[in-house]
Order: sequence, then C-alpha cells, then structure tokens
Amino acid sequence: MASLAREEQDAMSMQPTQQEVVNCALPSWYKEFSSITFKSVFIPLSGEFVSFLLSDGCVLPEGCFLPAMDVCGGDSSSDEADDWNEGDSNQQTKQAPAFLDIVQSITEGIKALGGEVLPKLNWSAPRDAVWVVPSNSLRCTCAAEVILLLKSSNFITHDLTRVFEYCLPSATKLPFQYQLCLRKSENIRPSAEFRCFVLSHTLIGICQRNHTACYKNLLEMRDTLRAEIISFFDEIKGKFPNDNYVFDICRIQENSYWLVDFNPYCSMTDPLLFSWEELTSGAVTAMAAQEQLPVLRLVDGVSIQPSDLQTHRLPQDIIDLTSGEDIHKFADIFLKGSLLGQDSDSNSD
Repeated sequence: MASLAREEQDAMSMQPTQQEVVNCALPSWYKEFSSITFKSVFIPLSGEFVSFLLSDGCVLPEGCFLPAMDVCGGDSSSDEADDWNEGDSNQQTKQAPAFLDIVQSITEGIKALGGEVLPKLNWSAPRDAVWVVPSNSLRCTCAAEVILLLKSSNFITHDLTRVFEYCLPSATKLPFQYQLCLRKSENIRPSAEFRCFVLSHTLIGICQRNHTACYKNLLEMRDTLRAEIISFFDEIKGKFPNDNYVFDICRIQENSYWLVDFNPYCSMTDPLLFSWEELTSGAVTAMAAQEQLPVLRLVDGVSIQPSDLQTHRLPQDIIDLTSGEDIHKFADIFLKGSLLGQDSDSNSD
C-alpha cells in the first residue's frame, strides 16, 4: 500500500523520465507486441532528412511527385494537368533536395503493406496536417503524400524538437534514432477506439477515444466492453516496461482487440474524458478500487467535446483574425480589399 501511495505521488508530478518517453515510441515496443498490433515498416531517418522536415517551404525531394487529381470528374491526364505538373516540376528541379534512398524505402514500404499506409514518426502521426493532401486523411499511397504530411505537421515538429520537454530534468539527452513508421492501413471505426490509463501496472481508467460523438451502441454494451478490455490488458500487463502509461486500442470484433499505441502518463497525453487532476490525485484510483473495476467513461448526449484538431484546419493567421487576436492584420486586409474593390470599379467604369 505504501508503494502504491509513493507511485501515485510520483505520477502527480506528471514528469516521466526520458527513458519512459522513449519506451512509448513505436519502434521501441513493436517487436514485443507485433502479434497484436498493425503490421509496420520502419525507415531510419538521417540528420539531413530531419533538418529537411524542419526547414521552411514545401518543396518535395527529387523524384517525388503527388498523384494527379481528378478535378470535378474530369480527365486527370489532360494536357492542362500535364502542363501544370511539368511546370511545377521544372520550377522545383534546382532547389529540390535529393533523398532518393528514403523515397525509395517509403515506396517499397507502401508496396509491402498493401499499397496504402498510415505514416507517423516515433511517437506522433501528422493528424493535424491531413488538409494538405487530396484525400484529406492519413491514408497515403505514395512517398510524396507521406513526406508532405510529415513536413506540414506541428505534431511532427514537436516530436523532432520538444519531445522531452515534459520529462524530469536531465543533464543529457537520451540518444535514440528518429524513424519513419509506416503502418498498414485498416478500416477502423471511430466508435471502436479506446484509451486506457495504467497506474502502477494497474488498469484504472478506460474511455472512448473519439470524444466528439455519442455512440448509443457503446452505452448499451458498457459491461461487455469493460470485461473485454480487462481481458486484453492481460496481454500487455507486465510486458511494457513503464510503471505508469497510457495505451490506445481498437475493437476489431467481439472480444478481439488490436494495440494501437502507448503514451506517457503525463499531461503531454490527452486525457480525453478524464482530467489529469483526477488521474493523478488518486480520485480515479479510489473509484476503481471501490468498484474493483477500472472506471469506464463513454460519451453520452451531454459529455460530447469538440475535436482537438479544429484549430489545425486553417492557417494560424486566419485563426488569429477570427479570434480577435490580430485586429491590426484584419484592418490591413480590410483596407487592401476596399482599395482593390475601388480599383475594380474604376476599371469597370
């Protein structure tokens, strides 16, 4: 009991060690749990490629092109489309970096995984950047889509520059290899995803992963879900090295789950339908102990929450304008628009 109290006190600091964060990286745990997670391919990234991802601009590497888009049902192989692609290619030839080995590895990885993949780095997927690709999703069929998502994502930038910012102070940065992770694309229903919270190797909380919608079928099968997830946790318990951690799973069919990801037990991980105050104060632990079951929270008609990706769907300048944080920019744009309108009217007259 004293040990549990001490570990709860450690969790209250919400500061994992660097090693605990590295343990949550997909390349760190994939081999141990490969039989219960999505098939994946890993591509080590050079320092030059990491610098390229962090550099300004959206120029794609040499020999890397986005597929032609079929606009309004038209022929994507039309002369106009060919001319546009050729002009764009000529414009980028001189400044496009050469990462032929990485581009080739991505292409081969996509082919090995069935022609469609979900990309991520060691920890994060570029979910905030799906607006930059024609599919408006993480599903990629070519190297250009993968690289464009990575290069446009704030989540990926965080992985590359600030992944240890929530960790306990350390004199040195733990060495590790950045890797591009390509995961086999599967059709997973949003209602079938769950986030689980583990404190002192004990499953104390479970919640619906998509907190933006209410699924009545989940409410009707609450007890079944809890029993199934407790059973699945037995396949993880004792095998993952951290004492405290968060893991995501998805329900494939009755009593069948796949492991999606591990996350640190700290504020860098979204608690969704919980709060970190109750997760670290002992409140959730007490509720779980009283019922001798992990606390399960599902979205009802009242607890629906907005998506955390809404602020990533528009450029930051537009968000600042609409939130009133940059009224001077708004005034400038308004005045310029008015002047352009006057010029247009004069020309018309």
